[in-house]
Amino acid sequence: MPGNINRAKKILIYLLLGALYLGLSKALIATENVHILKISFVGNQTFSRDELLQVIKLRTPGKLEGFVFPQSGPLPDVKVLREDRERLIRFYQQEGFLFVSIPPPRLVVNSHNGTAEVIYHIQEGPPILVQKVDFRYQAPTPEIRAHVRQLVERHRPELQLVASSRFRDAHVLHDQLLLYHTILDRGYPYAKVHPELQVQEDSARVTVVWHIRTGPRCVFDSVFVEGNQKVKPEIILRQVAFRPGDMYQKSLLEKTQMQVFGLGLFEAVEVKAVLDSTRSTKIPVKIVVREAPRFTARTGVGYGKEDRFRAFVNLVRLGAFGGARRTEVILKHSALEPYNVDVKIIQPVFLRYRTSASLNPFLRKEQEPGYTVTRLGGKLSIMRRFHRYIRGSINYLYEYVDRATGSVPESVRSTTPEDDLYNKAGPILGLTYDSSQPLFNPTGGLFVFTNLKANGLFMETDYQFLKWVLDARKYRQVLGSVLAVRFMIGGIHTWGATGAVPVEDRFYSGGITSVRGWGRQQLGPLDPDGRPLGGKSIIEGNLEWRMNLIKKLTGALFLDFGNVWRETSTYRLDELRYSLGVGLGIATPIGPIRMDFARPVFDVKTSWEWHLNVGQSF
Repeated sequence: MPGNINRAKKILIYLLLGALYLGLSKALIATENVHILKISFVGNQTFSRDELLQVIKLRTPGKLEGFVFPQSGPLPDVKVLREDRERLIRFYQQEGFLFVSIPPPRLVVNSHNGTAEVIYHIQEGPPILVQKVDFRYQAPTPEIRAHVRQLVERHRPELQLVASSRFRDAHVLHDQLLLYHTILDRGYPYAKVHPELQVQEDSARVTVVWHIRTGPRCVFDSVFVEGNQKVKPEIILRQVAFRPGDMYQKSLLEKTQMQVFGLGLFEAVEVKAVLDSTRSTKIPVKIVVREAPRFTARTGVGYGKEDRFRAFVNLVRLGAFGGARRTEVILKHSALEPYNVDVKIIQPVFLRYRTSASLNPFLRKEQEPGYTVTRLGGKLSIMRRFHRYIRGSINYLYEYVDRATGSVPESVRSTTPEDDLYNKAGPILGLTYDSSQPLFNPTGGLFVFTNLKANGLFMETDYQFLKWVLDARKYRQVLGSVLAVRFMIGGIHTWGATGAVPVEDRFYSGGITSVRGWGRQQLGPLDPDGRPLGGKSIIEGNLEWRMNLIKKLTGALFLDFGNVWRETSTYRLDELRYSLGVGLGIATPIGPIRMDFARPVFDVKTSWEWHLNVGQSF
């Protein structure tokens, strides 16, 4: 009997512990383990939900992440909710809604699945409108006062704070910087600009009064250099964009800084006016530099499906041969380039700022599916940056090419000179517009590149041809992802007796950076043995949707199309070939490490191709 009682007590204790465990589990689900699946805003009329989500810190899991890991996502931390509410209030006030009211958010919990919705109720209130904008001047002379007033009136249409507009903190900062730099760039280094805001709360209006103190009008004085150890001062001083006695302009200091830094000899450059308490009208300028190491070496290794194991060594010597010249030696190896030796002697400032020149002797062996050649030659280049996004180049190339015996199909060899050793020479013109960013993984902007090569012009060579290429790429953020589009077209026109084009200059298509449903150079004319023949006309296009999946995992869906034709000026759209594919990658600071899988569609070829590479395909 006592044993039965003891067993009953144990059973009762176990039942109580089980009930306690279930109760605690439900409580944990209802409190500690609740996950935010939705954030809502009520009453927001001026700003969209997406705009407000960018303001707060709390995040909900993405659709894919919520599907794969339904319990992922941040906990509803009370501190985070309170700070997010303060962020929203601050955001509205900075946007001109000084009377905004946002009570603590409401948390709607679903205890069955441990999820919750955060709801913010927003009462925006009336926005503060600008009643008028006025200016007050303090100047040492009537002439200076009149001059500065004239400057302000000239730039007044550029001001963002105008009568009847909504008051915004960002507009105040914009207008303050605009007024300050306008005056600073016209000879007034001691200028001060600050706003006075006169708010009428009863009418929700504000009067903006700009107080402008000009100081005396000044000119540049002498320039001296600090921090240089091996670089001669005269090399630096040649990049100064002004002379003593010129009117003081802040923009000329900035231009001087860019020109000195553009020499490529320094890690840091600071150019600043030396202002004193006496407000002297002659302003000395100090250039402070920190020299870069005279010799640097970089190495790297990698792997890709097409080039297999690859490695490079990059050696840079600054101040080579005196002055600001630098020398680069680049050594590369891969399956596509068994050896590649590039030597570049670069003059960073040639004749004028933003123009550079280089001499580039090289020796390389190219081992492609369609040919094997060894190239020995040199290229003389003059490069010019015309704009922040626009740069151009004029080049002259001269090279000897040794075409390996047996590396070219007979069907190609019959249309080329019999000698496997030939020379090429001619000018190359290039023009690039590039506003895409960031560098290794663009998410926005436009890239357009055009290149024109005239082999045999101005010099008799074994081949005479004109080759042109136009390559355009557009990147745009759409629904939290990136839409990338590329279109490329090119052509080759020949003249002379043979009408031939060397194998290494022909167009080929297919591969990692081309139409990915085909292997490297496998799209286009082939010989009976399946070797690429190349052609004189090409079209390629890519449409790719790139997205972030989970943490550092990225994905892509893409459509590629293109083809190569052996004839000149032949673009048969009904002969374009298409492929569809998907890509998976791991995000790194230099772009994703990507694996792409693609196969042709609407085509007799149905096999899959895979590509492994570092960085985006375009």
